[in-house]
Amino acid sequence: MLYAMIEFANLFMKNDFLIKFNLVLIFLVILFSVGSVLTGNLSFQELLNNPHITNYHIYVIEQHEYFATLTLWYFIGLAILNFYIKVKNKNAGILPYIFIIFVVLGFYLIVKTAYIGGGLVYNYGIGTNLLK
Repeated sequence: MLYAMIEFANLFMKNDFLIKFNLVLIFLVILFSVGSVLTGNLSFQELLNNPHITNYHIYVIEQHEYFATLTLWYFIGLAILNFYIKVKNKNAGILPYIFIIFVVLGFYLIVKTAYIGGGLVYNYGIGTNLLK
């Protein structure tokens, strides 16, 4: 979310430090997101052995997993595009405004994934001691 806010601010400020910071930030986010997706997938495999897990739980977890993986791959593509734009100095014209639309879509994917994940914990007790 911080990445999206800084990218939006860069539309108006064109600050070199923020541009470089955001490039580093998106690559760090991707690195940590890979760990999150992998540990989430491992946790899901453990949950499948729990006798209290229903088919509906599995469906909701799979939705969360789908959006988490989609978000990760989306931001990998966004990082590559961002790197290309910044390195090739294509910050002129309409391209930065088109890019910000992609950033907003990525922001939506993060919120959607978090909403489903929050529902798993608060509505169904997934990841808590309630299902033990």
